[in-house]
Amino acid sequence: MSRGIVRWGAELERFRQADRRLLSNISDLAEPAPLSSGQQRRLDELVDLYFTLCLPDAGAFEPSRVILDDPPTMRTLVEAAVVLGGFDRSLLAAEARRLLLDEMEADGDDHVSGLVFIPGQARDMNRWADAEDPGALAQRLIRVLGSVRFAAWAAFQGLSFAPDELGIATHVTAILERLTGWHRRLAALLMLCHSGDQADALAAEWLVKDDPILRRAAAVWAAHRRVSQRAAKQPVLAALRDRDAEVRDEALTHLTPDSLDDELTEWVRAASDGAVGWRCMQCGRDNVPEAQACEQCHTTGPELRRHIDELLDG
Repeated sequence: MSRGIVRWGAELERFRQADRRLLSNISDLAEPAPLSSGQQRRLDELVDLYFTLCLPDAGAFEPSRVILDDPPTMRTLVEAAVVLGGFDRSLLAAEARRLLLDEMEADGDDHVSGLVFIPGQARDMNRWADAEDPGALAQRLIRVLGSVRFAAWAAFQGLSFAPDELGIATHVTAILERLTGWHRRLAALLMLCHSGDQADALAAEWLVKDDPILRRAAAVWAAHRRVSQRAAKQPVLAALRDRDAEVRDEALTHLTPDSLDDELTEWVRAASDGAVGWRCMQCGRDNVPEAQACEQCHTTGPELRRHIDELLDG
């Protein structure tokens, strides 16, 4: 038997162990409620919780790393999703116990992994008034912003709805310099979401900084403001002219055809002109303009021409 097969078998068992651990934790949330026959078949509450936790889109090894190796982070995410998403604890506990029972009776078949293929609905985590201690919960979620991607994204979803009095932007500022790459971009976007009337000025400030990750976040914000509120186009123009191709690509992928006027349309057409390098958000390497993938970690690079065509063709 090859080492690869042995290693894959060990990873598969680790996946199943993580699934069972998470279900066990959910089953302990409350006394289980009685399930109707329809609830036993569909497991709607449990599936929606999985989607709210961003588990269906998680990288292959991410959930097991958090569930098995970082239980406090997983507990924070489950608590936040249940409270802020308005889930029924008793119903969740009952559905989790039902699935655990199915798993024990399955003779080795993996019933749990099928949850990620059942259509579900991620809920807005906006019920901060239901949190016992909103400030403490926010602090715990802010710490998760540096975790693996699915966990950080779930934390972002909850924090984006946090009330102003919790001072999210100030707390995120304190950790921003410790974050790199994708996590730094995510935290920067969260700062902009909670900067109120100062958000546009902060984005404009970032667009002239040397840090391309902050410029990427600012490009997303500028495009979002243009699309949702027809805000000033100057920040979008700055992003489309940026010296990093990934910043230009952020603007292209967050604009919509109906947000373009004649000037913006011309700058969109010209966004692929000139020799523009780019910094990889995965590993931080600065790549030459002609590199289609990062020369160090092979992450796919910006696709300016394709995104220009998609935007202009509507």
